[in-house]
Amino acid sequence: MPIARPRPRRAAAPIAFCGALAACGLLAACGGDDASPPAAAGQPARQAVPVEIAEARQEPLSVRLTSVGSLEADNVVEVRPETSGTVAAIAVDEGDAVRRGQVLVRLDARELAAELAAAEAGVSRLATELDNLEVRLERNRGLFEKGAISRQTLDDLESGRAAAAARQREAEAQRDLAARRLEKTVLSAPFAGRVGQRSVYPGDYVQEGDALFALVDDDPLKVEFSVPEQYVGRLEPGSPVTVVVRSLPGERFEGRVLFIAPRIDPASRTASLKAAVPNADGRLRPGQFADVELELERREDALMVPEAAVVPRGGENFVFVVAPDGTAGERRVELGQRESGRVEVRAGVRAGERVVVAGQQRLRDGTPVELVEGAGGAGDGNGTGPGGEAPAGAEG
Repeated sequence: MPIARPRPRRAAAPIAFCGALAACGLLAACGGDDASPPAAAGQPARQAVPVEIAEARQEPLSVRLTSVGSLEADNVVEVRPETSGTVAAIAVDEGDAVRRGQVLVRLDARELAAELAAAEAGVSRLATELDNLEVRLERNRGLFEKGAISRQTLDDLESGRAAAAARQREAEAQRDLAARRLEKTVLSAPFAGRVGQRSVYPGDYVQEGDALFALVDDDPLKVEFSVPEQYVGRLEPGSPVTVVVRSLPGERFEGRVLFIAPRIDPASRTASLKAAVPNADGRLRPGQFADVELELERREDALMVPEAAVVPRGGENFVFVVAPDGTAGERRVELGQRESGRVEVRAGVRAGERVVVAGQQRLRDGTPVELVEGAGGAGDGNGTGPGGEAPAGAEG
């Protein structure tokens, strides 16, 4: 019988396995948009950091210096009578604005008016007497030339005429004195100003020199303050100043420098200045405390960024600038004037570049960023971000 031989077993199909591997490779190659590029060997994929940005812009900048001072009236006088008498009338009320020469107070002038009338009558009588003596003297000169009267008689007539002339001059002086005393019963404003609190009323008897009320010249007001010596050379009479008082928050009053002291105080190294501030509406008051701002310089093309963009470190200042490829690059910057939540960048950033104003804590040089909207977002070149408003001061 033939011997049956067993058929040899076939090996597993290597072709199918290789086909599966090829299919897997094809799927990986055609995975579409959902597939991410492989990270570099040994490096984890970088995550984009959300940040807020603002644009560096060229804007007008006023370089200002701040100081403090107090408001003073240009003129303040106490209205006092130059003669005694009873107050007949007060022509103004407390707080009234008055012009120069306006009548303020009248004293009872009846007695002085009578004295003036008597003095004027005396002058008139003596003038008539002197005229008669002049006529007699002229007539007797003719008689003397004809020998009708003696020299002694003529000399007596000339002496009488001289004495009458002297009496007339004395009477005229008395009349002028009476007129001056009468004028003193009317008190007028020596300058334009505002009437202060009064301490007298009609019917009161006042003595010469009694204080009746104050007259204050409050337009313009003066403000006295001081500045460090290094800024004196940048100021001159006529330089603009801005005054702010605490009783009127939010309001600013413009003025001009009047005076710069020619001497620097060696103890404080400061110079005293005075400025005039118009006050036609009387809203400012002498004695008020005032914050004073002086414009040292004005630039129309200062490069400004929000102050929140600045990252101080190690005595230097940095900002993160967003590149067109969406990454943030760190740059060292040189800063200038700070103003209202903004800061001037003198070097390190160009106009139009975008700087990060929020989210810098998670950034490193070259970190990808994701722009988000916020107080200092891309559309807000003037945003202050979380840094808030910086006080104005001299150029740093």
